[in-house]
Amino acid sequence: MKQMSNQFFLYSLTSLAVTASSLAYAQEDAQAPSLEGGITASIGTFYAAPVAGDQDYVTIFEHHDNGAVDEQKHAVNADYDFGFEAALAYVFDETANSVELSYRTLDADGDGSEEDSISEVFSSVTNEFYDSASSSIAYDFNAVDLMFNQFLDIGTHVQVRFGAGVSYADIEKNQTSTFFDKVSSSPSANDQVQNHSEFSGVGPRVGIDGRYDFGENLAGFGIVAGGSLAYYVGDLDVNETIISNLDLPNEIINNYSEELDNHGVTNLRANIGIDYVYFFEDEASTLGVELGYLIDDYEDAVGTFFFTSDVVYSTELSSFSYSGPYVNLKGVF
Repeated sequence: MKQMSNQFFLYSLTSLAVTASSLAYAQEDAQAPSLEGGITASIGTFYAAPVAGDQDYVTIFEHHDNGAVDEQKHAVNADYDFGFEAALAYVFDETANSVELSYRTLDADGDGSEEDSISEVFSSVTNEFYDSASSSIAYDFNAVDLMFNQFLDIGTHVQVRFGAGVSYADIEKNQTSTFFDKVSSSPSANDQVQNHSEFSGVGPRVGIDGRYDFGENLAGFGIVAGGSLAYYVGDLDVNETIISNLDLPNEIINNYSEELDNHGVTNLRANIGIDYVYFFEDEASTLGVELGYLIDDYEDAVGTFFFTSDVVYSTELSSFSYSGPYVNLKGVF
């Protein structure tokens, strides 16, 4: 019984998910196990590049000898980078319940540039043509979850955990685009556009996760998969600063800002993977490794100002998301 209890401690550290195979056992006997109390912990990393809506900064107009003109927008994208996640949980003795605190973070940035050697570089924000343009982007993401869980045995190979709790998220995007004047002889950049968006909110999260164990034929190996849903309510702050004649005495600064209070953001997380669990000789401790793929999406979490030809502007909302492979080390103590 101790070995089965340790298995539940360890499997509870998978992402909030459910194995598709659990459906095949839904009609079999299901019962809540009586678990030994103990502490579980996991630490891991994932590799992802975040994206958020419109990341364009210039439009390239390429002229051809026959008079045709090709128009193509160019965006700056964040590079792939390593994120970090960790979890610490406590299983209540002789129950099927646990409480878990988890943390996930990702910082990523990137840059790009365009020149007019065979074309024209145009900014729709300033409505001007330039010699060249460059842009940089940076994301800062942090999330904390406090979940209360209920375990369930389904058949002999499937273990499932249902969870509900509270979640906090902070999502920040910064993009700076610099444009070099097409007619000025000054080496200084002529114009610059700085965009800042930050959402911070808290709300409920529900989820379900599980593991399919291959049994004696592939002892220690299993499949994990599934998802969770959260709804955050918080503040979204959007700021757009346009600087003309940058670094020159007659510099002109125009600033646009908007604060959206009680703003709602819906989050969907999902993952699928395989794992391997090793039991030490005393069976009081276990160690495992999990490999898989995850996705994390936050709808309407980023704001960007939209400018028209007559300088009327409004805030456009877009999702923030990232996905990529992950690896977690997990253990029972």
